[in-house]
Amino acid sequence: MTRENCPFCIPTSHDWLTKWGVSADKENAPILSTERLKVIPDLMPVSDEFHVLITSLDHRHAFASSPELDTELSLILSILEARTGRPLIIAEHGGAEESSVASKVQSIHHRHLHILPGTVDATKIIGGVLKNEGIDYSLGVANTPSPLTNTSLIQVSQNNEGYLYLHDHSRNISLLAPDKDNEFPSQITQRHLAIAYLGEFHNWKELLTSTQSQQIAAKRIISTIERCQEK
Repeated sequence: MTRENCPFCIPTSHDWLTKWGVSADKENAPILSTERLKVIPDLMPVSDEFHVLITSLDHRHAFASSPELDTELSLILSILEARTGRPLIIAEHGGAEESSVASKVQSIHHRHLHILPGTVDATKIIGGVLKNEGIDYSLGVANTPSPLTNTSLIQVSQNNEGYLYLHDHSRNISLLAPDKDNEFPSQITQRHLAIAYLGEFHNWKELLTSTQSQQIAAKRIISTIERCQEK
């Protein structure tokens, strides 16, 4: 994926969102931004409270490759915690910066963090899923949610490997699973956290064909914007 065909670099509007009350300016306008980062709603939230993405303005594959963004990222995370009144779950499917094999776990090859309410035991849930899939991972104590200060994650990035990173800020626990061969199952974190938050399986392809799925997603996007924007 290049900058020219990346939906984060060149945002597009979706007619079905406009139909259900999310205008194009709300869909694409950042909820929060800094010099090099912006916060936007996820297109198909897996929580009724909020589900946003933090993404960078430049076209790169993984946050761990840019420790210089830590100050801006930490600021955004603290603002989101204050606005939502929730500790946060932070997740990233980071792809290798240079790879001839497209990562299945990273649906859009432009770095983005998923930010969700810390109301579920996410590291336990995803750790169980990875164990069942036969995927090795490690758990560690992390007092800061920013992936840019996780030394193990930075090392994985320096080795030009993909990874799955998950941080539960309420429990100060981080999960890291290196994806050396870019072979993790697609949408592995979102699919299983959707079950934890909503008690339902999410199929993102339904957004293209299901009116009901589109209406529910639009309702959750509106909730996300209201919860995360400046009061």
